[in-house]
Amino acid sequence: MRTRLVPWLFLAALVLGGPAARGRNDTPGSAPEPATPFKAALILRLEPLDNLISDARYVARLAGREDETKEFEKLLKSKTGPKGLEGVDTKKPIGAYGVLRSKLDESQAVLMLPIADEETFLKFLGSVDMKPEKDATGLYTVTTDKVPFPLVFRFANNYLYGTVKYNEKAGDALAKDKLPAAPAVLAGPAGSVLSLTANLDQIPAQLRKLAVSSSALQLSNLKDQSPPNETEGQKKLREATLDLAADLVKDLMTDGRAVALNLALDRKKHDLSLTFNLGAREGSRLAKNMAALGKVKSATAGLVGASSAMGGYLSLALPPSLRKALGPVIDELDKKAAAGPQGELLKPLLDALKPTARSGVVDSAFDIRGPGAGGGRYTLVVGTAIRNGEEVEKALKEVLAKAPPDVKKAVKTDVARAGGVSVHQITPDKVDANTKEMFGEGPIYFAVRKDLVVLCGGEGAREAINEALGVQQKAARPLSFHMALSRMARLMERDNKGAQEAAKQAFKEKGSDRVGLTLEARQGALQLRLSTGTAVITFGSLMDKQKRGQKGE
Repeated sequence: MRTRLVPWLFLAALVLGGPAARGRNDTPGSAPEPATPFKAALILRLEPLDNLISDARYVARLAGREDETKEFEKLLKSKTGPKGLEGVDTKKPIGAYGVLRSKLDESQAVLMLPIADEETFLKFLGSVDMKPEKDATGLYTVTTDKVPFPLVFRFANNYLYGTVKYNEKAGDALAKDKLPAAPAVLAGPAGSVLSLTANLDQIPAQLRKLAVSSSALQLSNLKDQSPPNETEGQKKLREATLDLAADLVKDLMTDGRAVALNLALDRKKHDLSLTFNLGAREGSRLAKNMAALGKVKSATAGLVGASSAMGGYLSLALPPSLRKALGPVIDELDKKAAAGPQGELLKPLLDALKPTARSGVVDSAFDIRGPGAGGGRYTLVVGTAIRNGEEVEKALKEVLAKAPPDVKKAVKTDVARAGGVSVHQITPDKVDANTKEMFGEGPIYFAVRKDLVVLCGGEGAREAINEALGVQQKAARPLSFHMALSRMARLMERDNKGAQEAAKQAFKEKGSDRVGLTLEARQGALQLRLSTGTAVITFGSLMDKQKRGQKGE
């Protein structure tokens, strides 16, 4: 088993492996020295083996699966020998890089494996029937019937640089003058477990042009595939969207720079994150469009409160081409609504909302707060930005004045004022059991400010709308979403018995229950980040055990 496995592990590392991430700060000597970054079409970085094993044990402990991790380590040693991969430096990062050529068969992937002792590593290869032959230049070749192609490698800079010799030119990638310094390849974000970077500007121009033309052809074909009952306005909007997608692909291939995915674990801060980054050439259209995403001022971002169990906002503006194409669609929907049974009644309100719909700005938020002390219920806050709020308020009252009796009974206008704005009240005729349990059956309050419509329900709704109407516009991220699982446990309990008890056991420190998703936009860079406290792993494990226990597993 050991003899058969090692060649395939070695081959997989050569083909799929990648330059490792910078080592942990708490591992002496694991971080490479700063160097000029090495650029290849593709770079994969993996933290040092010691750190990787330590992180695996840490996560396994959080998940209550330490025994399984120990069994895996035993299995790994049984396949590679009692000393593991002998001669390998387990305190330095591992990695690989891929170089793309216009002729794809001339492209190459190169493994970088840290070596503590060359002779020991060569003896290890010999012990598993992989006997390397060295030529006059110091290049080693390994031929084995377990792998269809010879493996070639060279020692340099305390690393093994290896590749698969699938043609006669493959070994050229390992020429001494072509080997990058290890720190230049392996340097990565602090705390990184694994990172994958694609440098778009390192893809040959011919391949980038091919990608642009191919995508343009596919998107053009989609233009001819009209959905049934599509209106003329909808068709133009669909075509504008496809044109925008084609422009985006072209901009990425022309002005895109590094596209990076990074998995990081910070044990001191108990944080686990997955980050996607996109870079663009300074001054390019792509860079400017990315920066524009972060320039929309949000009227709703401040609606997410300190006692939030779950909340978020989306604040962005559609590109000019889509806003222009959106206008006819708004007109079509308006005509359709006007022709409906309530068209005449709703016309003033629909007309007042047109400027908001035509603006092409999406700025909305929601927040579920609680649970409160009185009965453990929640407060719901929902808001969206609007244009000409005074006109919308006037039209709303005009519609309500002509509404059916049951609507007039449920809605009362001007029940209070807050921040110079009238507050209105909705009293539902019936409230289902689940809603009553979570939010109570009290009235719902809403108000229309000149730039904002806000609605609040549940426990403390009256106080919540007073607070919401005091929120002002501010610069904000295009996207932000979060959950506080200890606060959400009350909601989860209905479908997942034991959720509250699991939360008490898992979340012993403030903030350890957080899960967040954010989008950052600035000149030349875009970042999407998903992060969570590591205690969430424990919570998930406890929930899984409870489910299996309830099923009798």
